[in-house]
Amino acid sequence: MKNAFSLSIISIVIILLFSSCKKDEPEIIGSDDLSGKYEIFIDGSLYGQGSTDEVGLVQDNKQVYQNLVTIGDETIAIGVFQFSREIGGVVEMDTDSDPGLTVLKEGVFYGTISGSLTRESGSKISFEGKCTKLLDPVEHTISGYVESDLWEVIK
Repeated sequence: MKNAFSLSIISIVIILLFSSCKKDEPEIIGSDDLSGKYEIFIDGSLYGQGSTDEVGLVQDNKQVYQNLVTIGDETIAIGVFQFSREIGGVVEMDTDSDPGLTVLKEGVFYGTISGSLTRESGSKISFEGKCTKLLDPVEHTISGYVESDLWEVIK
């Protein structure tokens, strides 16, 4: 139940991040390029790949960038939560995708349950581990990366 509740909250955050108005978004310091790219494999098969201008990050009420990012387009939404702020840093993913990764594509929601997130560079986060579909206990492998120069402000 905790897992389903956590995944529901995470999916709401993703939806809100992708549906915000441009005039509501804070000025991003440090990058003129707001595009990004992603590649995701589930059970060894390509599940999603592309480039998009739909990337996001979160600031707290003190204007500090949080280590929570989103990327997606009209077919897929990806959220990466609690990755390392240090280049080369590795964070172990938890059973409720926090830290971890969520993927929503064509109404199918995957959340990670184990594995690792690696901050490859200021702009690139790779991942490898296990995930499940929402309300389905069958485990799948997941790997890939998300990347955007926008995220270099997260330190």
